[in-house]
Amino acid sequence: QVLRVDPDHSKARVAIKSVKELESTKQKGNTAFTSGNNEEALKLYNAALLISPNNKITNAKLYANIAAVKMKLKAFEDAVKACSRAIELDGKYLKAYMRRITCYQELDLHDDAVRDAEALNKMEHSRESKQRLREANLKLKMSKRKDYYKVLGVHKSASDDEIKKAYKKAA
Repeated sequence: QVLRVDPDHSKARVAIKSVKELESTKQKGNTAFTSGNNEEALKLYNAALLISPNNKITNAKLYANIAAVKMKLKAFEDAVKACSRAIELDGKYLKAYMRRITCYQELDLHDDAVRDAEALNKMEHSRESKQRLREANLKLKMSKRKDYYKVLGVHKSASDDEIKKAYKKAA
């Protein structure tokens, strides 16, 4: 609208150009992510962050997208950092909370997952957020129990023979 009133307004022209470039780069990153090219998506999202560092809402989405890429790459610590940065920029960004809950659970940080699930449930009183809170509490409760698979050093999908072998080795 500024350019309609004053077509020569240079600051507005620069701002519009940077917003278009930001959206274009973000869209290219989304396309790379959906096609499974995670490294390219990560580069594009990081490049988009440099275009307009003051655009908090869009940058929060970019950090959440970076977290999604990191989650696919199984780099959950980095994904938690990206989600936390997204939440710093936009404290009401629900998708960032959901992704951070998932990352915390993958890292066995169930107390943090429950804390985030409670915050999410306070912001959004939906069936999904209540279910997420219940699941987080259940996983926290289960994490407090002794995990005999972990004690024996076998995976939960281990066969009976593998479990017996690990038991004999431990005994």
